[in-house]
Amino acid sequence: MHTYYQNNFSIYFEVGNEENYHGTLYGLNNYQYVFGIVAQALQSKLNSYGFTNYHILTSGMLNPTAYFNSTGSCTAPGNDVNVADASNAIIKAENDYGVSAARLGVAVHPYHYNTNESGYWQNYYTQYRGTSGTNGYAGACGDLLGMYQLWEGLFSGMPLVFTEDNWSDHPADHINGCTGTSCNPTCSDSSGCEGAYLVDLFTWLTDHGVSESNSNVRVLVYRGADKDVTLGIYQINGNEKTVNIPNCLYNAVNGTHTLSNDYYYLRTGACY
Repeated sequence: MHTYYQNNFSIYFEVGNEENYHGTLYGLNNYQYVFGIVAQALQSKLNSYGFTNYHILTSGMLNPTAYFNSTGSCTAPGNDVNVADASNAIIKAENDYGVSAARLGVAVHPYHYNTNESGYWQNYYTQYRGTSGTNGYAGACGDLLGMYQLWEGLFSGMPLVFTEDNWSDHPADHINGCTGTSCNPTCSDSSGCEGAYLVDLFTWLTDHGVSESNSNVRVLVYRGADKDVTLGIYQINGNEKTVNIPNCLYNAVNGTHTLSNDYYYLRTGACY
């Protein structure tokens, strides 16, 4: 993946995927060593070619830790505190494998993280509600602000990259009529929930200064087009998705438009 801001082209290498969920792929407690070895090899090879605009990211963590203090912490699949997993990998790469901190970063997968701040999530919390509930606050362990502050503070100066994000990680589990804890959030239309969440997420990021070019945060929506899951900006055949956004001061977004339209305009704007 890469980002481009004002002639500053950067390439990001994500080492692994959801290490805290697929830990057995790396061997028990071995991810930090895997990351260190790969990061060292990438740094050596890229530096030999004279490349400087690159970062090596830890595995995108599923359910990234949103709080971690003396009173407790959020655990994720695997019952671990994954912000500690990322920290251990970064420390190992720096101290044991000689990787420069300037070349490192961390990745997260904060699916359907949001906040309980007044005035935000005006579309996602109200539109496309399923009969078994609504898309409400995700709780302390799904708090976007808490997660952002924790990871940005702990890895200060390093890129924090949302390598996957959307309203759900498995939308088929959240469609109207589903029952059980896996059905929270709920939804009457997957494309609608996707669009409403995207619009409100980008608004939140912009209002909190996270989307500025000088921010260390980069955000990717999962994914470009539908395939195994309906989380694309476009349908699987490339056709557009349509979504109604009733709460947006941005005329180009307010009302019924395509999801690609809303994605385009809110990269540099906010609805409220």
